[in-house]
Amino acid sequence: MREELSQKYLSGVGIEIGALCHPLKVDGQVVYVDRFDIDGLHGQYPEIPVEDMTHVDIIDNGETLYTIDDATQDFVVANHFLEHCKNAIKSVENWTRVLKPGGIIFCAVPNKDECFDKDRYTTDFEHVEEEYLTGETNDVYHYEENGVDPATDYSIHFHCWDKKAINEFWKKIPKYVPIEILETVYNPVRQEYITIARKI
Repeated sequence: MREELSQKYLSGVGIEIGALCHPLKVDGQVVYVDRFDIDGLHGQYPEIPVEDMTHVDIIDNGETLYTIDDATQDFVVANHFLEHCKNAIKSVENWTRVLKPGGIIFCAVPNKDECFDKDRYTTDFEHVEEEYLTGETNDVYHYEENGVDPATDYSIHFHCWDKKAINEFWKKIPKYVPIEILETVYNPVRQEYITIARKI
C-alpha cells in the first residue's frame, strides 16, 4: 500500500525523515534526513545491523528542518516519525514550510491499539494544540509515561493515535497549517494510518 500511494502522489525531488531501515520507494530523487549519522543511529538502535540502515544525507532535526530552505521540496516523507515529535503541529508546519506550493506530505503513524502504546492515553487534538500554542511540551511527563529516563535522549513516542484521533488530528490541523488532506487510509500490513496532504 505504501508503494501504491507513493507512485500515485510522489515525484520530483524531496526528503524522507527518519527512514532508518525502511525507506519508502519513490519514483523521484530522495534525500535522507536524520538526527544522527549511521554510527549514531546504530548507537540508538544496536539491534539493527548497520548494513540495513539507510544512508543519511543530511543530519538535522526532523521536526524543525533548520537546514532545509523554504519552498524547495516536492515532497516530505515522514513514516513512523510524527509520534516521535515533541510538538506535532509545529513539525507538520515545518514540513509544509519546505514544500513548494502543491507539494505533498506522506505521513504514516502506527495504530496505537496494535503496538506497545495500546495501554497509553490516546493523544487528542486538544493536547497537541496546547503544545503548539504554548510551546510547552512537558517532556518529563512524556518520558515518564514511556518509562524512559529523559537523560538518555532516546527517541520515544511522545504521542500516539488510534483511528479516531489521527483522523481528528488531520481534520483540524489546517486551522494552523496551509494544507489539504487528500486521503487517510489504514495499512494492515504495517498496522498504520497513512495520510497524504498537499500544501495549498
